[in-house]
Amino acid sequence: MRRIVLTVLLVCISCAASGTTLVAAVAEKDYPPFYYFDDQTSQWRGISVDVCERVAQQLGYKLEYRRYPFSRLLQHVGDGRADIACTLFNTSKRAPGVTFTSIPHAFETVSVFRRAGDEPLDSSDINWLREFQLGGIRAYYYGEALEDDTAFKKLRVNDEEQLIKVLLGGRVDYALGNKPAIELHAERLGVRNQIEFMEPPVFRGPIYIAISRQREDAHKLAADFTRAVQRFRDTDEYVYLLERYGIESLLF
Repeated sequence: MRRIVLTVLLVCISCAASGTTLVAAVAEKDYPPFYYFDDQTSQWRGISVDVCERVAQQLGYKLEYRRYPFSRLLQHVGDGRADIACTLFNTSKRAPGVTFTSIPHAFETVSVFRRAGDEPLDSSDINWLREFQLGGIRAYYYGEALEDDTAFKKLRVNDEEQLIKVLLGGRVDYALGNKPAIELHAERLGVRNQIEFMEPPVFRGPIYIAISRQREDAHKLAADFTRAVQRFRDTDEYVYLLERYGIESLLF
């Protein structure tokens, strides 16, 4: 009888331990300053994973990161194969699969970049982009105005490296991207001097933590993470992280 009780206790302890781990989906390619893998320390870094780690720890969870192509990342969080995504724009297309925290933890900007040496154009008005073939990444969000595929011609590719290659290969005239991420991958490809960014950014928006709706506790978990993010945003450590990653302070 004591063996049976001990076995049951061990099973229950194992179940409890596994329940404290959340699978966090990240894209195949590093996406600074929001998330990237630091080979020197063998740790994940970036404003989004740093915030996620801090608040998850406060709530008693451990994060296990798994890489997916970005379009599949959204699918896997939506169908429950992943529990959480640490950095997503809150859009109506994504809402059916995930529930978002009620407050963001950072802002992200989208910039236009081009082949170096091309004729300079001002990106404060995006209407001129209608005349050109644009490059983007599948399932990325570039702001409501640029989501209109009838007004803007976009060639979608899998990741930042492919995006840079189709731009330099002449398949698109301009491309859209997160400047730090594009710069990182251009450096890795050895072509950083062949692209340049236009100012100002064409979109700026808040990013949130997203929880898979397939979890029975999805709404509770989103509420718990919201409160934890709110508390963390009031700390000096959060201010330090914003400065470390070069991100503007949130106004709400």
